[in-house]
Amino acid sequence: MPLLELKELNSRYNYFDPMQAIAAGANFKSIFLGAEPFPHIVIDNFLDIEILRQVVREFPIRRPAELLESKYQHLKDTFQPSDIESALIRNLLTELTQGAILSFLTAATGIEHLIPDPYFVGAGLHETRAGGCLAIHADFNLSKPMRIQRRLNLIVYLNENWREDWGGHLELWDRKAKCCVKRIAPIMNRAVIFQTDLDNFHGHPQPLACPENRSRRSIAMYYFIAPEKGIVSLPRRAADFRRTYNENTWPLCSRDWKRWMTSFAVDITPPIVYRALRHLAKQLDESKEG
Repeated sequence: MPLLELKELNSRYNYFDPMQAIAAGANFKSIFLGAEPFPHIVIDNFLDIEILRQVVREFPIRRPAELLESKYQHLKDTFQPSDIESALIRNLLTELTQGAILSFLTAATGIEHLIPDPYFVGAGLHETRAGGCLAIHADFNLSKPMRIQRRLNLIVYLNENWREDWGGHLELWDRKAKCCVKRIAPIMNRAVIFQTDLDNFHGHPQPLACPENRSRRSIAMYYFIAPEKGIVSLPRRAADFRRTYNENTWPLCSRDWKRWMTSFAVDITPPIVYRALRHLAKQLDESKEG
């Protein structure tokens, strides 16, 4: 029996039961808080496997030419709800933003007042093709559309009969991004929930060794909180990429110093001056375009 059960409503909509979700989450709080190298939990048999198999069957397809590439990620793609035609997948993604799941996550982690992201910035369905990888990084910490702080990631893997030698393990690194502390295989119906901070480094930096007809697929959801004093006093950080093993495709990267200098400039510049400089830069860009 899965940990969280989706119930059917009028044969058209599946939903999570709030009371069952809270009871299920309460079993994991001590595990989450005591985990190394940072708070996280790994849960097998997380959802109804038949629903996840249907997600795989209805998984959207995008041509390789449309994949977004950078020196930090290779052959990786993200599908937001607007990219997805499947009613079942949209149903599931919607339910992962609703109160029952938020209650489950609060019970499992102790983090209260969680807020989902209706914009799905970077979230939704993820797929990495054979040979692809994602550099070790710490996630961006603020939501620009909502101006709130990112606090939790939920990943549910969709890879049935996944072989150990294909790789694709989620790696959790120490807080200085020097070494891997834990590796988690991306097997079907395994959920990973972990806290996001500026020094919670993770990724899957080694190229996937799966066959060309397979890929590493997952559902990825991000959750936020609204600090009582707002985000004015918080540092603003883009994803902090550190390293990858794929030296043939990308250079072996340590800290991205250009990003670091930008973040440092934001930290030491008074907010009123920073806003004025951004406004001036925007005007200059618009004048160039004109």
